[in-house]
Amino acid sequence: IRLFAAALFAIVIVSPSAISFTHPSASIFLPHTNTNHRRSSSRQHGDGRPAASIDADRFRDITPIKSHHQGTEPSPPPLPMSSQDTSWGRPPYLALLTEPDACTSLQRVEETIRAIEQATMDGGVTLVVVRVVDDSSNETSLNKWTLLKNLADMKQRQRGGFLLIVNDDVDIVVRALTQNIAVDGVHVKEHNAHLIPSIRQKLEHATKTSSSSNPLNENEQNHSGNIIIGTSCHSLQSATTSYQLSPRGPDYLFVGTCYLTQSHPEKTSLDQLEGPSLPGIIKRATKTMPQSPPLSPQPIILAIGGIDEQNCHEPVSLGADGVATIRTVMQASDPTQTVHRMKKAMQHNDAE
Repeated sequence: IRLFAAALFAIVIVSPSAISFTHPSASIFLPHTNTNHRRSSSRQHGDGRPAASIDADRFRDITPIKSHHQGTEPSPPPLPMSSQDTSWGRPPYLALLTEPDACTSLQRVEETIRAIEQATMDGGVTLVVVRVVDDSSNETSLNKWTLLKNLADMKQRQRGGFLLIVNDDVDIVVRALTQNIAVDGVHVKEHNAHLIPSIRQKLEHATKTSSSSNPLNENEQNHSGNIIIGTSCHSLQSATTSYQLSPRGPDYLFVGTCYLTQSHPEKTSLDQLEGPSLPGIIKRATKTMPQSPPLSPQPIILAIGGIDEQNCHEPVSLGADGVATIRTVMQASDPTQTVHRMKKAMQHNDAE
């Protein structure tokens, strides 16, 4: 007994990690930056903050930083599968877009990652879209790549808890796919929607190239194998044209503008808006349109433009599959709770 007690005491002294506990919060990966700042809910984008200096080596040396979000980690959702229905889960859906200035500095990249981590941690966000102002500078490009890689890592830690899309940048998606980074697809601008079939072919080729050059087993694949391509529309005619593209149109449509929003400052009155009823009108219309090819999935219809906690239920009650938002979540003091409230509001109306 004395020998056993002595051995146990030695184990505890020599290896205290054997009885330590790890906080359940997930780590996120960021370049070496000053992390002592905290985002203020009163921040306004484009406020003239000096951009952080960029050193290419810092992007190759990525270190883990513990999340500051407290709380119990939820059970992760199941991995997305290769069909649209299983990749998207069940409606109503919530899409989250980054703010336009998300890549103007490393500080903004970090703020964006932390907000999205909190917003997605309970599985309430279906789609995350990296949509930033691209000024073609080297700094912005590096920051955008860093943001995308971190979000892809986050998605993998959450076991594919959300779909990751890049707005209007096919090249960066191809680059990510060929490096087996967990990106699901691209959002194509409305005036380029006719290019969706060729873009899909290009992305599927990149996926196959990645699979052949980096063979992994089924459980190690970093993307779902189902390329997701979306576009925007502001009219029934635009939606019809894109939906009937051959051999396949978009997987989802952002339909708006539903309400007054900073994203469209040129629309200053209600009569200039498409309104919250258009998404439902398009949803019903696609059910009766000829499919190309036959039996291809109908696009997911997401209302966009001025969506917030107070009005998110309305487009869903009028027939939309869900909504897309930016500042309501990205500038929230508690993104997790904001997402919970929006999902609850939409689900309540969907049940009715």
